[in-house]
Amino acid sequence: MQKAIVLLAIIVSSYSVFGQSKANEIPLFKYLQENFDSSVVWNSINAWSPEPHYKIISKNNKGLAFFTYMNPYGHFSARAYPYELAEKFNMLSINYRFSKPDTNRYFLPVIVYYQYQDSLWHSIRKNDLWHLKDDKDEGEGCRISRCDIHDSGENYFFLITKNDIKELSFYDPFFYESCCPGREGRQKIIRIIDSFNKSFSSYLQNIPVATVSSQ
Repeated sequence: MQKAIVLLAIIVSSYSVFGQSKANEIPLFKYLQENFDSSVVWNSINAWSPEPHYKIISKNNKGLAFFTYMNPYGHFSARAYPYELAEKFNMLSINYRFSKPDTNRYFLPVIVYYQYQDSLWHSIRKNDLWHLKDDKDEGEGCRISRCDIHDSGENYFFLITKNDIKELSFYDPFFYESCCPGREGRQKIIRIIDSFNKSFSSYLQNIPVATVSSQ
């Protein structure tokens, strides 16, 4: 019981660490800023999993590059593993939560099918991501009480160029667009999210199972 309480305290404190990180203080974002002309980082989180969950597209004069930065131990079922192994996976998952995003072992290249590579960047440009109005500009949610929701997911977009890092946020745009449709910025971000999911889906379905060394 005591171990469980300590484990919970570690997890909560690790979430606080992430919440205090500003975009321009994240080493991974600084790396993208220094080595690519522009990058878009999509981070989809919720109250139960506030740790970084990045899908990234970057562009320079050589073309497009795709990356992920995710917790490889974040979605395993502890019931299916021996106790010692499940506990080790849990500790490795906590280690991820304490690691500030950088070009470490969690930062991985992605092979995106050729037909989806240009389509994602085209969607970003067509829907004018750099000039979208987000929830900070237009307000979160709807003015209709029946459309309230408080336990869903937040979508953050970090738009990284050589000179600036811009942050946009949209709270469950799919739910609000279905409940009170018509906001242009929300409709455009939905199309961009759909393009991200389509481009990364084949890769994410084939992520190898995380292995643990004996060290």
